Amino acid sequence: MLEFKNTTVSLQNGGMSTPFSLVVEGGDVVAVCGAHGTGKSTVLRAILGLEPISEGFITIDGELVTPGSSAYFRQMIAYIPQLLPHNDIMVREFAMRLFGLRTNAATKFDFNKLLADWQSWGIEGSLANRNMKDISDADLQPVLLSFLPLLKKKIILIDNLAPSEVARSVISRLVASADAEVVYSCVENKIGCNKTINL
Repeated sequence: MLEFKNTTVSLQNGGMSTPFSLVVEGGDVVAVCGAHGTGKSTVLRAILGLEPISEGFITIDGELVTPGSSAYFRQMIAYIPQLLPHNDIMVREFAMRLFGLRTNAATKFDFNKLLADWQSWGIEGSLANRNMKDISDADLQPVLLSFLPLLKKKIILIDNLAPSEVARSVISRLVASADAEVVYSCVENKIGCNKTINL
C-alpha cells in the first residue's frame, strides 16, 4: 500500500506543489494530473526516493520512503520515465538485460510471448530488432509499457503516459488481479484511473 499524507514537493520556480493525501491499494490506478511545472514528475521520483518531499510523508506498506529505505523499495517498483531511454542498443537486447537483472531474476521471460502480446496490441514486431535511439517516443513508450505486466512489480510508475490502446490494455492487465498499484502522470488524458491527484 502506497500512502501520501499532506505531501508536497518543491517546484522549479521555487514554490511548492499543492498538498495532497491519498491511499493507493492493489488494483488502484492513480492519475497525477496538472499543467507543466506543477510537480507531477517530481511526485513520481519522490516515490522512488530520488526527490525529497517538502512537507508530509510518503509510505510504502506503512514504512517511510527515505533516502535510506528507497533502495529497498525500488526493488518492488517498475518505472517508465518521461525522458525515454534512447540508448544505442536494440530493443530485444534491452529486454534481455532488463529481465536478466538480479531484481527481476524470479521473472520467467519469454520473448515469443512478448511478441504475441505486441501483435495483439498492434506493436510492430520489427521494433524488436531496431535500435532504441532510432525509435520515436510515440513508438517506444508502448514497447516499454508492454514489459510491465511481465515484470510483476507491486508498484508501477509511468511518467507522462500517452493515451493509446496499448496503455489501456496494459493498465487493465496490471490491475486485473488487484495486485499492482499503478500511478501515472498526465496533463489531462486520464486512462482507466479510479483515483486522481490534481496538482
